[in-house]
Amino acid sequence: MARPPINAETTAKTLAIGAAGGVVFWLFGMPLAFLSGSAAAVAGAALAGYKVGVNEDLREFFIVLLGLTLGATVTPDTLALLPRWPVTLAGLAAAMLSIMWSGAFYLERVHGLDRATARLSSMPGALNFVMALSLETNSDPRRVAIIQIVRIMAILLLLPSLVTLFGGRMSGGIYQPAGDIVKPLQLIVLIAAGLLGARVFKRLGTPAPALFGAMVAAAFLYGPGLLNSAMPHPLLIAIFVVLGSMIGSNFAGADMRLFVETAIAGIGSLIVSGLVALAWALPLAWLVGLPATQVWLAYAPGGVETTALLAMALGLDAAFVSSHHIMRVIILNMLVPFWLSPYMRKPDEKPAQTP
Repeated sequence: MARPPINAETTAKTLAIGAAGGVVFWLFGMPLAFLSGSAAAVAGAALAGYKVGVNEDLREFFIVLLGLTLGATVTPDTLALLPRWPVTLAGLAAAMLSIMWSGAFYLERVHGLDRATARLSSMPGALNFVMALSLETNSDPRRVAIIQIVRIMAILLLLPSLVTLFGGRMSGGIYQPAGDIVKPLQLIVLIAAGLLGARVFKRLGTPAPALFGAMVAAAFLYGPGLLNSAMPHPLLIAIFVVLGSMIGSNFAGADMRLFVETAIAGIGSLIVSGLVALAWALPLAWLVGLPATQVWLAYAPGGVETTALLAMALGLDAAFVSSHHIMRVIILNMLVPFWLSPYMRKPDEKPAQTP
């Protein structure tokens, strides 16, 4: 079921809450403060019953800006590593099957979810796609949504702290090219290229067209070295706040009791899925000579935007991570008929209702 349009007043209030949360996290020295802080603040407001949300057109524009930021991390050195990708892409398909099966098994056996809800909840990422499917199956859409969103939030809030706890370096921002700040005219051209790329990829029916189209457009400019300038820091903060607010606003309308009960299941399934992803990532990273954290983020059951931003904060290849997550959506499209066919609703059946 589509959400009603979000007006300008609600969008402004949501972004103000998100920005305030980002400032608080920044004052406390939290990693990725403006992303994780805005997500946490808006999620808290949503769970407290406040109306939150971000206008769809603004969401699309900032997804394009994120795609440009990801594409700006592509360098000639990055392109030299492309021949290693087929090995990890092949491993991705096997890892996904393992993640989905183990996650569904855990949710069924430990938390007593019905098989349709467990299978949808275990599908890694592609939140909008999964939620649309939940309305066409005999699953519980609200539980599916909570588990999926909790998984994204947990990766965003917990992973940076775990990295720093074990001695890893995580910058407060993201990896940027070493050149000067992009000039206004260059930025206008870059945004125009990103919007054009998003439109072309939407026409082609590509998954995540705004993100992937803009990323490819920027990669064509940064990869050969035509551009090597960094995005303005205030623009990066704005991208963080808008994306964090988008993530947090997904909790709108959640019942607190149901949320707490289901969130525990979501955290447990994230741990199971994360360990399975790690079991695949470690040997493949060793085989192709890439950082294990980079391959693990490419396989981890999180959102493409969240994992790509985390990759940049760690100084890893964000184009590698985001491309694998977009490929994951394509693989999901092929797996869905086999994974969910026994649980699809018949035309005369109504969607399941949460008590």
